[in-house]
Amino acid sequence: MLKKYFLLIIFILNLGIAQDLSFQLNASSQELYEYELVLDNINFETAKLGLRFAANSDEKLEFGLKLRQVFSYGPVGNIVFSANSDFSSTGLYDLSASAAAVIADVAAEAKLGYYNATEGSFNIDNAFDLGSRPSFPIESVFNFDVSAKYKLDRNTILSGDYDLFLLSGVVSNRLKSELSFTKVFGRDGLGIEVLAFLGQQGLSDFALLGGSYELRQKALPTTKFSLRLGVNNENSQTNVSPGLTISMNKSLRSLGAKWGALLWLEPYRTDLPKYRAKFFYEQGILAGKLTTSLYGSVVDNSTPLIASLKYKFSF
Repeated sequence: MLKKYFLLIIFILNLGIAQDLSFQLNASSQELYEYELVLDNINFETAKLGLRFAANSDEKLEFGLKLRQVFSYGPVGNIVFSANSDFSSTGLYDLSASAAAVIADVAAEAKLGYYNATEGSFNIDNAFDLGSRPSFPIESVFNFDVSAKYKLDRNTILSGDYDLFLLSGVVSNRLKSELSFTKVFGRDGLGIEVLAFLGQQGLSDFALLGGSYELRQKALPTTKFSLRLGVNNENSQTNVSPGLTISMNKSLRSLGAKWGALLWLEPYRTDLPKYRAKFFYEQGILAGKLTTSLYGSVVDNSTPLIASLKYKFSF
């Protein structure tokens, strides 16, 4: 299978219909390593395709296919349709399809998903994202997600995101809303957010209220601090605790580089690991970019660490 995949890549490259190729190596503190090849932006009629292949030290193989197509529809304008599918030789899968459009001052997206893989199984970055999926037990989950952003005025944005998860005939819900003021003190911004999760299948309910400050000074990294107060009912008790999230990034144009860091300290969360962190450094080398990333989280009193090295170039 590995030989056939490499032959397919060589064939596509010779056709000149692909634009991006990346190589990635992941290693974890649990003595597992994985290598990955991704061929992206393959021209297919009016659509763009992507192919992904991965294998790890446990002899697990993975294959992924994605598609992106832009349609034009009258008063709506452009509608971006995307579909993604990932499969592994151990029986894991992650399927999704979404449509996004901008109507007047509203940007909206709807997404359907069906999976039995935990978040990050096929792409570690997905487990270290603001909108990561809940950590349900490994069985088939149906997911419906709808989100929208509305520009109230030049400097004020209202956003909302609703997720429905259907697992073994039981529904869990997650709702998030944020009001952002993009320019309050010079270039700096403020935000107010609420999030609620009504969980099932071993995941307790929780809710949070938070406020954020985003620092946007040219000489400093763009930094967003979010202070939160959360409440949950873990172990049939009402627990109230503070939380903190920090995201930072900085472009180093003179070096052709960029770095970023994210930190989540959220002891009230029941849908995701309570403590997560990510750091990356991206450096331009020859015709591509080399990205080094480190990931860490606290899961069931253990702290798995993952290091990733990725080289991507366009042609």
